[in-house]
Amino acid sequence: MKLSKFWVVRDPSPESELGDILFSSDVNHFASYCIGTGHSQFMHERHAIYTDAAEAKKDAEARLKSRSSKTAERVVERFTRR
Repeated sequence: MKLSKFWVVRDPSPESELGDILFSSDVNHFASYCIGTGHSQFMHERHAIYTDAAEAKKDAEARLKSRSSKTAERVVERFTRR
């Protein structure tokens, strides 16, 4: 089986939207992405590669939701310490 197209999901930043963390790629474009990102940053972004677009979208949405929950928890924690 030849893998010609796949979907990549990475961890979101505080400002990320779905299109920032979910994208389709092929081997050549993903290699360029990896090189352009730099080793250190790439290793901290926790990438996942999927052959199914719906599965990739589900992961990306879960990561965004988790990020939002963690951000909300930090805000509450900050205000309750005062």
